[in-house]
Amino acid sequence: KRQGINAEYGKHKKQNNIHSLHSMRKAFIFDFDWTLVGANSDTYVVEQLSPSLMPHFSSLLSECGHRWTVVMDRMMQKLFEAGFLSEQLSSALASIPLSQEMREVLSLLRSNGYELYIVSDANSFFISSILKAKGLDEFFLPENIFTNPAEVKEGRLHISPYNNFSTPHNCPHCPDNMCKGKIVLQSILQKKQLERVCYAGDGRGDYCPSLSLDENGKVFCRKNYPLEKEIAQGKSKLKAEVILWGNDTELLNSIKLMAAAADDQ
Repeated sequence: KRQGINAEYGKHKKQNNIHSLHSMRKAFIFDFDWTLVGANSDTYVVEQLSPSLMPHFSSLLSECGHRWTVVMDRMMQKLFEAGFLSEQLSSALASIPLSQEMREVLSLLRSNGYELYIVSDANSFFISSILKAKGLDEFFLPENIFTNPAEVKEGRLHISPYNNFSTPHNCPHCPDNMCKGKIVLQSILQKKQLERVCYAGDGRGDYCPSLSLDENGKVFCRKNYPLEKEIAQGKSKLKAEVILWGNDTELLNSIKLMAAAADDQ
């Protein structure tokens, strides 16, 4: 009889723990290019619409002082001059690679109580076009997407920096148009009072936000991409656990393990 009572108590305690974990304020933050989608959306759209313009990226980088957002705005002008309007941009972006495993990642995270965010150095037009085309816009509230603003004027897409160049953010890790660490810290962590935060990324710009996570956080770092090297060089500065993934299947499996471990607590 006592064993039955203990078993029932254990079952009830586990159910309470699961309920507590699911009611925790949790967030999962995604980089976009080469993380959420399997390509660089900036170069992808140019390659799809006008491959002959691809060599211009190198010359524009030099002309624009290596400010990528300015380069992309100039490239949108070139596409416009070649006859490509915003509708053609959206159509091209709709074919960008996005795996079924990534769809499962988003569904699993949402079912486990995670609020989903995107912090990306792409732009709002590209991201919204891709999410809508892939049927993933339901996973991300508009206010949970932080990226360079973009707007269409008379068919031509204009891209602006997230951070105005005249008011520098002074972060040594990030490009001058965007400090992802500042966004994660000030616009997500401090405003939302989250108890657990995870971040998935691949690039050098994803190192700074990784530093913002505490001991309860996890950084899902893509293998053989620049973020892995940045972490290796400054790992002692990170408080969060680092989990490596090479493809979307590995990321999905890692998140399944995380969810299972939470249910067992």
